[in-house]
Amino acid sequence: LLYSSLDKTAPTQSKSIQSHLTDLSAQYNASTGTSSQPHRPCGYVFKRGDIAWNCRTCQMDPTCVLCDTCFHESDHEGHEVFFHRTSPGGCCDCGDLEAWKLEGCCAKHRPRIEGASNANSPGGGDGCLII
Repeated sequence: LLYSSLDKTAPTQSKSIQSHLTDLSAQYNASTGTSSQPHRPCGYVFKRGDIAWNCRTCQMDPTCVLCDTCFHESDHEGHEVFFHRTSPGGCCDCGDLEAWKLEGCCAKHRPRIEGASNANSPGGGDGCLII
């Protein structure tokens, strides 16, 4: 197995090569702000008594909800929001643009918009959705 002398995370006997490559990929993605994983909605499945959040400003219909974690990691200041305790079943809609507005999604599940952060770059600002 070859690795750079700068690589302080060389695999050990107990760590598989695949696991090591996965770790290195995650470190690279974290340092460059990229991800090899495609966008995925949250999909947390509610258990009895969980808190589900409704935001009438962001939800596409009254059945669309966010889990407590996604709600607290998103910005709904000035929005009409309320919460309720759940029955088992149903899931968090964060990141599902058919259920929830983009601006109401948390950073972890929000689909990226190509060119949105640099609209002045060539080809930027075209609003292409990367999923």
